[in-house]
Amino acid sequence: MTHRNRLAGETSPYLLQHADNPVDWRPWGDEAIGLARREDKPILVSIGYSACHWCHVMAHESFENEEIASLMNDLFVCVKVDREERPDVDEIYMTSVQMMTGQGGWPLNVFLTPDLRPFFGGTYFPPERRYGRSSWPEVLKAVAEAYRLRRDDVEKTAGELAEQIHRHGNRPGGGEEHLLGPAVIDRALSAMNRSFDETHGGFGAAPKFPRTVDLSLILRRFAKTKDVEQLRMVTVSLDNMAAGGMYDQIGGGFHRYSTDERWLVPHFEKMLYDNALLARLYAEAYQVTRHAGYARVASEILDFVEREMTSSDGGFYSAFDADSEGHEGKFYVWTAAEVEAVLGPDDARHFGRMYDVDEGGNFEGKSIPHQVKSPEQMASIAGIDGETFKTRRKEWLRKLYEARSKRVRPGLDDKILADWNGLMISACARGGRILEEPRYVAMGRAAADFVLAKMDGGAELYHSCRDGRAGVIGMLDDYAFFIAGLLDLWEATFEPRWLLEARRLQEIQDGLLWDRASAGYFMAKAAPDVLVRMKSGHDGATPGGNAVSALNILRLGRLTGEPGYEQRATALMKQFMPPAEQAPQSYAQLLIALDYALSPSREIVIVGEPGSEAVESLVRVVWERFLPGAVVAGVAADAAGVAAGPLSAYPLAEGRSMVEGKPAAYVCEGYACKLPATSADELRAALEGR
Repeated sequence: MTHRNRLAGETSPYLLQHADNPVDWRPWGDEAIGLARREDKPILVSIGYSACHWCHVMAHESFENEEIASLMNDLFVCVKVDREERPDVDEIYMTSVQMMTGQGGWPLNVFLTPDLRPFFGGTYFPPERRYGRSSWPEVLKAVAEAYRLRRDDVEKTAGELAEQIHRHGNRPGGGEEHLLGPAVIDRALSAMNRSFDETHGGFGAAPKFPRTVDLSLILRRFAKTKDVEQLRMVTVSLDNMAAGGMYDQIGGGFHRYSTDERWLVPHFEKMLYDNALLARLYAEAYQVTRHAGYARVASEILDFVEREMTSSDGGFYSAFDADSEGHEGKFYVWTAAEVEAVLGPDDARHFGRMYDVDEGGNFEGKSIPHQVKSPEQMASIAGIDGETFKTRRKEWLRKLYEARSKRVRPGLDDKILADWNGLMISACARGGRILEEPRYVAMGRAAADFVLAKMDGGAELYHSCRDGRAGVIGMLDDYAFFIAGLLDLWEATFEPRWLLEARRLQEIQDGLLWDRASAGYFMAKAAPDVLVRMKSGHDGATPGGNAVSALNILRLGRLTGEPGYEQRATALMKQFMPPAEQAPQSYAQLLIALDYALSPSREIVIVGEPGSEAVESLVRVVWERFLPGAVVAGVAADAAGVAAGPLSAYPLAEGRSMVEGKPAAYVCEGYACKLPATSADELRAALEGR
C-alpha cells in the first residue's frame, strides 16, 4: 500500500524520509498543536536527523509497520521533527527525557500534553520486547491509558517537568567579577588531564568523540604557557584520530565518533560541523608544530567538503548518512580481495600492511582501513625512498577512491544550515590562510555569499535552506557561528564587507535574543509553539552559542574600540560562570572566550593596497604563527599612503599610514606599540618581541 502523509510538502530530507510512512505524521507547528487541543489528544513528538542510524532502524521496524502505525494514529497526534531544523524544540524535549531517564539521544520520542508539556519519553524502542526494553506498542498503549485514566497524575508530572525545564533553561547567573579569572581555566585543564587517554589520545573511554573544543582550549593555553604536556595531549589525540578508522583514509573527512577507545570503528555518519571544527583544529596544530601531517589532514578534509558537500551555489550541505543499502558503513569497508582487484597483488599487499586490510578483517568480516604503519616504515619495508613511496600511496588512494565511488553511496542530507555553514566558513578562511591555499578561502567566501543572498531576510537570518527555499527563523547558533565565520573571513581577506556584515548581524542578534532581565542570549525568539525559551552556555556537539557570541563581541570590541562590546561580553561570561565553575569541562568554548578576555590586547594592523604582493608578504608572516589572542586588521591606503576606506574611522587605523611608499605593519601589545615594520623580517622580529 502506498502512503503519503503531511510531511510530503516539507523540505527537510529527514522529514521527507518519513513522508511515505503509514503513520499520519505532521510537521511541528500550529496545525498539529491545534488538532491536539481540539481533540484533547496527547502529542507524540519523534525527533531525529537524516544521518542517524538508530532513527532509520526504528523507522523501518515500527514507523513502516501498518499495525503499529495504526495504533499511533488512533492514540496520538503524531509529529516528526528534524532536530537540525528545530534545535530549539529538540533542546527542550531532550532535556526533559534526560531528566526523566538520566540519558538521551536520537531517535527521541516524547509524549506531550496538548499544551506542549512533556510527561513521558525515551529514545529507541524495539517493535517487540527485547533485551529488557519495553516494545514500542507496549509504550504506546501504556502512555495512552495513563493519559485517559490517570490524567491527574499525567498533569502533575507534566507540570513538574515543565518547571524543571524552565529552571534548567534559565538558571540564575550573574557571578561575581572575581570568577572571571584564570583559575577556572586551570581547573578545566586539570580535569581534561585526568581523563586523558595516554595511549590512544582523546578523553575518557568508549564511545569516544573528538572533543574538538576541549583540544582547542588546550592548544590556546599552550600558546601562552609553552607547557609541552599540554601540547602532547593535543598531538597524541590528533595523531591517533587521523590514523584511525574514524578518519576516512580513502576519501578524507571524519566520521561522527568512535565506538571503541582506539578510534578504529566509527559511527559512520559524516557531519559538516565535525569536519569544520576538525579542519580548523588540524590547521592550527600545523601552525603550532609545522608537522606536515596536520596540514595534509586539514587539506584532505576541506577537499572532501569541496568535492562532496558543496552545492553549486556555494552553500555547504549538512551530512552523509551512516548507512547504504541498509547496512551501516557498507560504503567504507573493504575485503582484501576487493583491494587486490583495484591495486593488483603487490600494491594490495603493501596497502594491506599499512592500513590493516587482510582476509580476517577488523569489522564484521571486512576491514576498515586505518593506518598501522607510517609512510616511513612502509617505504623501508618496500625498499624505496620516502618521496617515491608517498607518490605511490597517493596513487593507491586515488584508485580506491574511484572504485569506491561506483558503490551505492550513503544518503546525503542536502539542506544548508546557517550555523553549520558558519563553522565551515571559519575553517575555510583560517585553513586557507594557514595552508596558503586561496581555493579554500574562496570556498568560505562563496558560502558566506550564499547565506547572505538566500538566508538573510534583512531583519533576521533564516536557519535552513533547501532547493532555494529558506525556512525556520534563525536561532542563536545561526547568528553566533555565522558572525564568527564572517570575522574569520574578514581576517583572511581584509574585505571590509565581511566585518560590516558581522557588525550588522550582531546588532540584530542583540535585539532579538539578548536577555534584558539578566544577561546572555536566548536560544530562540519567543514563539507560541515553544514551551520554554532556553538559555545555556555549555558546549554540545558544537560549541555553545553564548560562548561563541562572547568571543565574537570581544573581537568586535577590540576591532572597533567600542566599549559596549566588552561590557556585554563581561556580563555574558559572568552569567554563565557559576555553572562553569561547577563543570568547567562542559564550558570549554566559554573558557576560550575568557582566556581571550584575560590576554593582553595584541593588535596587528597592515596598511597598504589589499591583495598586493607587498601586503601579502606581510600577511603571510602573520599566518605563520598561532596567535589566538591577536586582532588582525588590514586597511587600504589612499594616494598619500594614509589609512582610508570604511575602517579608517576605527581607533586601530588612527594615525596609521604606509612608510616611504611601502605597506607597513603596526604591532601593538599591552597598550604599547612597536615601530612599523615594512618587510617580512622586520615583522617577524616585532612578533617575536625582538
